Amino acid sequence: MRRRVPELRDLLAAVERRAGDGFARADRVGEDFPRSSHRDMRRGIARAVAGGFLISRRHRGREHLAIAAEGWTVLRGEEEAA
Repeated sequence: MRRRVPELRDLLAAVERRAGDGFARADRVGEDFPRSSHRDMRRGIARAVAGGFLISRRHRGREHLAIAAEGWTVLRGEEEAA
């Protein structure tokens, strides 16, 4: 069975829906991808953070995500192309 790692643009759009320009809890963002396992979500988030598209912070034992400047560039590029 093929893994369902979320695409970068889908992940960024989910963070934007949940938090706008603020921080969203990573587990809440994961709710937007019901066909992806926890492991696949972690892999997608780790790739986005390593690429500089997301910012990851921990607070009170929970991971929070925000869109970095590079991530906004990707989202704006998609909107302009549509």
